[in-house]
Amino acid sequence: MKGFIIWWCNCNSITRRLFFKYHAFFIVLFLIYVMSHIFYQFEYLSLRKTQQYMNDFFNDSMHELKTSLGVININVELLSHYSAPSKHLQRIKAATKQMQMTYEDVEYYIKNKKVTYNKEVINLSEYLSLRIAFFEDIALSKSITLVANVTPKMMIYMSKVELQRIIDNTLSNAIKYSFYQGKVEISLVQKDETHCVFSVQDYGQGIKDLYKVFQRFEREDSVQGGFGLGLNIVHNICNKNDIDIEIESYENRGSRFTYIFIEIKRNC
Repeated sequence: MKGFIIWWCNCNSITRRLFFKYHAFFIVLFLIYVMSHIFYQFEYLSLRKTQQYMNDFFNDSMHELKTSLGVININVELLSHYSAPSKHLQRIKAATKQMQMTYEDVEYYIKNKKVTYNKEVINLSEYLSLRIAFFEDIALSKSITLVANVTPKMMIYMSKVELQRIIDNTLSNAIKYSFYQGKVEISLVQKDETHCVFSVQDYGQGIKDLYKVFQRFEREDSVQGGFGLGLNIVHNICNKNDIDIEIESYENRGSRFTYIFIEIKRNC
């Protein structure tokens, strides 16, 4: 301390000013660092709290939606058995199924990085036929005919949850973008000894930009609604399961989605 006082007394005014400037500069830097650290901690904790709130909100909302959809589906089926067929009931059934598919897309999008979907041996032919039957009401609401050519006993190995997302999103889009009173052709055939081909052909408005079709939140037609998640989910599932996907589309002539699955040995 004594040495500093002696040095200070011997310094000229310029040296003293420089000394003050340098010290002031480092003090300001230190204060900026401290304030930045405090601000970062505050924002980080606030962000974590907000994220936790959003997670709880989505989990609770999805649970409530699932319960409500289950009640609606049960009662719609009961009405179908005890009431005469009508266009109003048909529209309710179609709208309910559309809501169910949207719910399942959002649920998969939220959970797919947190949940492991176990693979299993699936009879793709039987499962595809079940999903086609599910979409009959939706197609009928637009006066669209579903034409199916399904080769029996096509066996694959993958998660049934992920397979459903592929089939449902492809059929849903084919119906959604078809022209009124059009048709959708669904095919499942043998490609070779180790592969089978699932394809869906519609004759609707087609896709304007194939490069954007798999982008998240990208919608080909905002009038049709939706969140733009479906094909992004499909693309990720195909990459994950080594499923080749091909798209052919022409404006006002329709689109064809083709999926090439690895087929496992069938039981006789």
